[in-house]
Amino acid sequence: DQGHAGAMFKFGEMYADGRGVAQDDSEAVRWYRRAADQMFFVGDDGEFKLGEMYADGRGVPQDDSEAARWYRRAAHRLHAEAQFKLGEMCAEGRGVPQDDREAIWWYRQAANQGHEDAQKRLDDLL
Repeated sequence: DQGHAGAMFKFGEMYADGRGVAQDDSEAVRWYRRAADQMFFVGDDGEFKLGEMYADGRGVPQDDSEAARWYRRAAHRLHAEAQFKLGEMCAEGRGVPQDDREAIWWYRQAANQGHEDAQKRLDDLL
């Protein structure tokens, strides 16, 4: 409640996993959103987790467009897994227009950070 983004993110994880509290995806989303709204280092993790929650429809209605929006926010903050997920969404046209060039661009960003799945995907595409 004092604005510590790391604590907010951890609360989100606890509710998502049911560790120490009753498992509650809606409550996890609330805490991830609070963490994502902070401008601290864990903001990108909160944004990424929100993307996952929307992609999977956990605690919120499933919404690929909203998932892509949160992944994009984290991806721009250099979150490698978000960059990979956004690349997948661009390649498949889920939540965003299908665009192989943008997919390759995001895969490359993640691959440059050592993301192995992104490296494999680039090998397949190039």
